[in-house]
Amino acid sequence: MGTRASSHMVPRAGMTEQQRMQQTMFGMVPGSIPVNQRIGQNPQIYMDDALPNVPGLTTVKGVSTGIVSGEAARWHSMMATLGMQSKAEIENLKKTIAATGTVSKEFMMQFDDILPAVSVLTKNAAVESSLIVAELRAGKINLDAARAKIVALNLETERLIAATVQAQATAMGRTINPTMVPTLNQPVVDPTGKSNMRELFKKGKTRDFINKIAGTLGVRTSGAGYNIETTKPRRMATGGMVYRKKGSEGPEFAPMGTDTVPAMLTPGEFVVKASSVTPETLPILKQMNEGYIRGPETETVQVPRTRMSGSEVKAIDPSFRGSKPSYEIKGTSGLYVGNITDPAIVDKYPRFAKDGMITREMINKALEADVPGKQLPAEVMLAGIAARTSPYRSTTEQFLYELAEQGQITKADARMASNDIHNFYERTIKSKAILSDKSNPFYGASNAVLK
Repeated sequence: MGTRASSHMVPRAGMTEQQRMQQTMFGMVPGSIPVNQRIGQNPQIYMDDALPNVPGLTTVKGVSTGIVSGEAARWHSMMATLGMQSKAEIENLKKTIAATGTVSKEFMMQFDDILPAVSVLTKNAAVESSLIVAELRAGKINLDAARAKIVALNLETERLIAATVQAQATAMGRTINPTMVPTLNQPVVDPTGKSNMRELFKKGKTRDFINKIAGTLGVRTSGAGYNIETTKPRRMATGGMVYRKKGSEGPEFAPMGTDTVPAMLTPGEFVVKASSVTPETLPILKQMNEGYIRGPETETVQVPRTRMSGSEVKAIDPSFRGSKPSYEIKGTSGLYVGNITDPAIVDKYPRFAKDGMITREMINKALEADVPGKQLPAEVMLAGIAARTSPYRSTTEQFLYELAEQGQITKADARMASNDIHNFYERTIKSKAILSDKSNPFYGASNAVLK
């Protein structure tokens, strides 16, 4: 198995016999054998960012017990999507991957539908975990009580994920048994209490199959990718919470009035008041912190032409079919759209709506239509882009930001190129009555900006 293994959110020693036998596929994520050995029989903790160092809880033998909630959500969602497939569909999926190197469009859409709901649950678990740690540090509970609360929270999160994906499967006309290992005709836990999820990580065809699916969905398969310490290392000058090493060194902070969060700033850093941080402004503020804030537009952006192989491009954009280097991304036309629930659009185009919603599936179906009246109005496409759940508007935008993260282009160039492409695209389609895959001008908009 190399250095990759399954990492359980709740150690078997922390479960009752009944709980052990009721384990589901959502009770674990990929893990690292060395990390598992250090952590031992201690629960892991869903985190969004590193929590204060509390030996025996947030760290064990110097190793963080934190699991990145967003990465865990992607793994759980992939497992759920696989668990919904019939045996025949799994075989067809293997053939599709062998032939094209990527999963089917239907499989990817199922994953995209499941991910938002699961992400909410793992993020909530991260929030609750941070509150438990805060209780412990405030002296309201002891270490044993905090560990017991984390265990109970992890078990409840596992139960909620299972119930949520079962409900989603029913809505899709599918079924899922969370107590069975996806792709394998084996229970998650056999009658002796042994976990079979580790079979997914043993070298062989099953692991290769899982790796290929994960690659197209942006799901990490290495254990290190899930640990908060390696995936989200502390960067002291880029934003986020910074804790004293042991939580007690230096002058103590004393809350005063509404000021309850201690902060030390670098000269030139700017603080936004709480009332200015809303669900609408938060994405903009995050982009500002990452250097992606909108600024003056540019004519064109030079994109590196030889820095990334076709397989690396495909890992970012599964629709990529070529083997040439990174500049081929200019030809992608993948737009990320979401389910439209805006009554102004739904009521205006009832022929595309069902149950008060215009789904992504309907948008894609209309793009493929050749019959007048069934083709997609440009206004619906714009609304679909606005309703996306992905942080990116398109595969091209995702690729540009990935290049920026790798230092191949500047963040400013990534932001300006992306804004140019999407502004150009929106201006173009507003002059069109209908869109289709053949007439959708995103390909041209991308090529016009990226030189």
